[in-house]
Amino acid sequence: MDLEVQRDDLTTTRFVDSGVPEVGDGQVLLRVDAFSLTSNNITYGVFGDAMRYWDFFPPSSGGGWGRIPAFGFGEVVASERPDVEPDVRVYGYFPMSEHLVVSPDRVDGRGFFDGAAHRRPMASAYNHYLRTDADASYDPDREAQQMLLRPLFFTSYLGRGPAGRQRGLRAVRRSCCRAHRARRRSAPIGSRGWTCRERRGARRFAFESLEHHLEVTFGP
Repeated sequence: MDLEVQRDDLTTTRFVDSGVPEVGDGQVLLRVDAFSLTSNNITYGVFGDAMRYWDFFPPSSGGGWGRIPAFGFGEVVASERPDVEPDVRVYGYFPMSEHLVVSPDRVDGRGFFDGAAHRRPMASAYNHYLRTDADASYDPDREAQQMLLRPLFFTSYLGRGPAGRQRGLRAVRRSCCRAHRARRRSAPIGSRGWTCRERRGARRFAFESLEHHLEVTFGP
C-alpha cells in the first residue's frame, strides 16, 4: 500500500494497493514499520521538483502523482544480499508506503547506502540506512522521538562547511553530556549507564552514531 499525493496539489491524495514488491538479484526488501510526519515533509512536497525530492521514490504510475519521503524505521524481510541479513532493523529515509526495495551499496557493520540508479544523483545523506543494532543512541522505546528529532540534527549540517559542521558536532557533544550528567543524578542506582560510554571517555557519547553518519556523508 502506498500513499500518493498530487504533486501540484498536496491536499489531493490516494492510496494505491501495490502489493508486496518482488526482490531482484542484489536487492533487499524493507518493511516500513513507522515514519514521522511533520511540516518538514510538506517542504519535501512543495520543493519536490526544485530539489528532486519526488525522485527518491517514484510513484506506481504517472499522472502527476508522487510519494513524499519521510524518516522512520523499517525491517529487512527479504534479502538477496549475503551481507544484509533478514530481521535487521534500520533507520533511514522511506516513502509513505508499506514496503521499499533497495539495492544496498557500501555495506558495513553500521548499515548501507541505497545504490539504486535513480537515487545515485541524490544527496547521500538521504540514502543511508543505519542498523539499529549498531547505533549507540538507539532505544526501542524512543523510536518516535528519534525519527521525529534526529533528522533535524543531521539536516542542520547540510550546506555548511567542514568548520561549521565541527562546531555543530562540538555543540551536540556538550549538549548530550550535560543531559547525560543530569540523568545520572536523577536515575535510580543500577540504571546509570544511559548514554555516554564512560569507559571510552566523555567523547564517546550517545550521538556517536550521528557523528559517524555525518563523517561518512560529508567527510571528517
